[in-house]
Amino acid sequence: MNFVLKKVTLFQIDQEQETIVQTALLSLKLLVKALAVKEPEKFVPILEFITDILQSGKAQNNVLASVLLCLAELCVNLRAHAISALPNFMPTVTKILKKCKREETPSVLLRSAITTVERIFDSVPLFLSPYLEKLLTEICQLAAKWDEGGEEQKVQSFVSKIVIMKKKIGSVIPARVLLPALEDCYEKLAANKSYKGIGALMDILGENLAYLQSAELSSTLPELTSFFLNVLKFRDEIEVSRVDANEVESHVVRALSALILKLSESSFRPFYYKLYDWAVRGNIRSERAITFYKLSSGIAHSLKSLFVLFAGQFLKNAAEILDACNISKTQEMYFTEEEKNKLLLENVLSTLDAVFTYDNQQFVNKDRFNILMQPLVDQLENALGGIDQLVTRNEKILTPCIVHFAFATADDSLWKQMNYQILLKMRSGEPKIRLVSLHCLTEVVKKLGEDFLPLLPETVPFLAELLEDEEEGVEAASQSAIREMEKVLGESLQSYF
Repeated sequence: MNFVLKKVTLFQIDQEQETIVQTALLSLKLLVKALAVKEPEKFVPILEFITDILQSGKAQNNVLASVLLCLAELCVNLRAHAISALPNFMPTVTKILKKCKREETPSVLLRSAITTVERIFDSVPLFLSPYLEKLLTEICQLAAKWDEGGEEQKVQSFVSKIVIMKKKIGSVIPARVLLPALEDCYEKLAANKSYKGIGALMDILGENLAYLQSAELSSTLPELTSFFLNVLKFRDEIEVSRVDANEVESHVVRALSALILKLSESSFRPFYYKLYDWAVRGNIRSERAITFYKLSSGIAHSLKSLFVLFAGQFLKNAAEILDACNISKTQEMYFTEEEKNKLLLENVLSTLDAVFTYDNQQFVNKDRFNILMQPLVDQLENALGGIDQLVTRNEKILTPCIVHFAFATADDSLWKQMNYQILLKMRSGEPKIRLVSLHCLTEVVKKLGEDFLPLLPETVPFLAELLEDEEEGVEAASQSAIREMEKVLGESLQSYF
């Protein structure tokens, strides 16, 4: 067997010899699996021999894949005895990953290399810090290249291997070791414009944070805070498409949510306020506001009712943004670009909707109602992006937000104020705005149920106007809305007209 394997390092081999060498490597791998645990010292020379073959660069393709799998088996079984050989074979393994990422489809060699790296992480994870940054870079770029997989079975299986690899790294490497490598890797991926790779990197961090213990969290929180603030600058400081920026931020929000779930209230409060200060410091209108409200929406859905305790920090700012992104109220929009205003508006509405949805502590008092009510209701006539986008935005997020706001208010005197403002929007000169407002009113009635009855007298005259609307679509919609209201309220409304 030794003679056969040495042929790999001496000259190019034909197909028949390649089969013989692969068979020899497979036999050696099985011997290692069966015997190396009991007598690891005797297999250290075998590890050195396999490392020499790997370093020679003469083993190629399928033979090289077999060499890698044999190396993986040696590492798993020798464990501590393999540590001294890491500097000899890890650089070569990393180079193989780098070379293989140019492939159109994952080869046997690439799949073997990933399997080898995974098993090395299994066996000696605490000794991989010198190679961690390069390994992370290559693995994240591989994950980015095949992020959506494909119909081919071998591509799907490779994507599954990458997913397992990301989870493996996140679970076995301590945060204090992983974080410096993550920082270097992030800078390299950003410089290489591998934005999907950054998403994969955030997934690894999120996995790591899920395993983080409280003692280690306390010692690493300053570094984690610094890292997240750096990554959250992505949209504001790096020129990328909105699609790429949204994709990266989604991964960052998931990772940061994993951290936040580990924090106590006393730890989270200063952390969140620091994020708010970072986003709106000096009243400078930057894209950090988009990031902050997207992040806040994600945090709110993670913490649910607990997040309501911290929402008072940004309510005034949110109300100002609602007005600054409303083309029916101002000519000087928050951003000069319409798409940025739309994204910011949607993120603010999504955040507020989460706050109202999970409010079980009477957060929406009279003062907060007065801050938010008018800016929110005025969105019913905000045709930012066009009237059709207003219709879509209304159904998707605006009306749900207003409905949850009304329910969280739980004060009929305040309901009366808000209901009247919604009714006024039903007199808009734009038919689609009248329909949007009518839809909002109907949903409010559905949510409040019989509690809406005291508001019915002032509502009926506005509905009567819509029943005689010059637009057939508006008239038909008002008839349908009245039928819906009758079902909810449990009585006929015909006598009111």
